[in-house]
Amino acid sequence: MGYDNPALAYAIIKLVEQFSERPYYLGKIRFNKLIYKIYRKLKDEKNIDLQLPNYWYKFGNATIMELLPDVTETVESIWEGKPREYLVVKSGVTKPELNGNRKRIDTVVREVFKDLGYRKLNRIIEDHYSFAPYEFQQPYLKLREAIETRANKITLDSLGIGKSNIYNLFYEMMSKFEDEEFAEILPEVLEWKSIISYLARHYPNENKEIQTVMEPFIYLISAALAVKTVENAEEKINEFKAWYIKQCELFDTFIQNYKKEFYIKYYQSDTHILSFVKEINAQVVKGL
Repeated sequence: MGYDNPALAYAIIKLVEQFSERPYYLGKIRFNKLIYKIYRKLKDEKNIDLQLPNYWYKFGNATIMELLPDVTETVESIWEGKPREYLVVKSGVTKPELNGNRKRIDTVVREVFKDLGYRKLNRIIEDHYSFAPYEFQQPYLKLREAIETRANKITLDSLGIGKSNIYNLFYEMMSKFEDEEFAEILPEVLEWKSIISYLARHYPNENKEIQTVMEPFIYLISAALAVKTVENAEEKINEFKAWYIKQCELFDTFIQNYKKEFYIKYYQSDTHILSFVKEINAQVVKGL
């Protein structure tokens, strides 16, 4: 069986096999954190880049499962009276040949298992956040605090947190993603989406304000597309705007389908869109 990314396929298989020593243990949350740990250790210590498709958000790194090599499947079973889902290696899957990298990946997987294999999820998450840039966390927390203050029925303007202040907080947060490691798949876009989703869930009748909050999100994506000379760029921008507006009319669907629709359709399908990701801060933020 051939793989587009044999090193990543092998690392995933080894991770799942190693952690299968603990049945029902390797759910998707643990898998996300552990594969990222392996990815970082290989990159930082062994000079091996697994090219893990991932993004960083408020709960840490998340792996885009749909973009991983097709070597695992989800199994559901009853554990302690409750249904549990966990990952197993697909039947018939074979490990790819990796020449000299195989032993180094084996070593790192064993080290991660020794360190975290019998730890509770909270401890794994705590370890995971050691990779988070401090510069990212602080602006994000300030922004969430500003938005969530609304839960007390206090208007943002009455607290001096008006439209321009929200924008400033957002752009401050965006500016912290200059490190290439955390600019891989527009993490700032994911954050902006979560704020829109929050407003939509809690204040469904305040369409005008929600629309106002969405404006910089639309502008960001449009500007990001525009900075590259791509074929039919204007058509792509209009297509994205039309899709986005439609989704915003169906907020429940929007929240569930966001990752699949955006990260698959707009991230994977166009190599030109891949190419502007690393340039977005330098070229877009300056123009805001």
